[in-house]
Amino acid sequence: MSFSELSPNQSRVSVDAKQTYEAFRAARRNADQYAGGLCWKRVDGHEYLIKVINRRGGTKSLGPRSLETERIHAEFVAGKARAKEREMALKASVAEFAGMARSVGINRVPSIVTATLRKLDRSFEPVRQKGFRAVNKDGFYVDLVKQMPNPPWKLNEPERIAAGDLTPSWLPNIKWLLSSEKFNSIVIGLDGQPAPMVAPDPRAFAVYKQWLSAQPDREPEKKKRDQLQALATVQLVREKFPHLALDENAERMFPMEVRRLMKESGFKL
Repeated sequence: MSFSELSPNQSRVSVDAKQTYEAFRAARRNADQYAGGLCWKRVDGHEYLIKVINRRGGTKSLGPRSLETERIHAEFVAGKARAKEREMALKASVAEFAGMARSVGINRVPSIVTATLRKLDRSFEPVRQKGFRAVNKDGFYVDLVKQMPNPPWKLNEPERIAAGDLTPSWLPNIKWLLSSEKFNSIVIGLDGQPAPMVAPDPRAFAVYKQWLSAQPDREPEKKKRDQLQALATVQLVREKFPHLALDENAERMFPMEVRRLMKESGFKL
């Protein structure tokens, strides 16, 4: 198992597209600060500056009309206009880079994945009653997994929040994978549109896959795939992410049992 190198042109478009998307996200967060609005309201012959504080129409008075409240109102209106203008300009740039991403072939992630990362997909439904897998209208599957309790028969929390929810598939030793340092990245969907993705530390993913391949109840075909994924991930980190250490210090993030297994199998970071 190996990974594909990006050409210089693909790398340039990828970097520019991701930086533009990050700028757009920052602009959108800034524009969100101006959600609601400010308006003047007359009460008993006096005008007050009113701020809308939620979508239910809740309001808060900022005080009677004065030089200070007029300044606040003017700055709010101007700031909101600037924020909206910047957000829309960067949104157009993101769309432009989406076309470039498609043209140079860096749109690798299924669109359903990036769409799900950007917003909740309400078309997901359980595959079967009390199952751990759900599928959406486009046939995309997701699994709900949780760390197996220790001991396995000791449950400290309910399996499901409400009737009809997915029932998690209990996995052993996934806690040290999920608790590893988070790896943040921007991925490009088949439609060229970017989306933020958060994943476990790739070193933790590699070690977990190696550990998984050594489990006696693991299906043979999956064992081979796990080993190849572990080796490919380590190679990727070594060549593309030199800031992520691959040494004994990195191995200390894992339990002693896992480090022993790594040593016995000859697998090193």
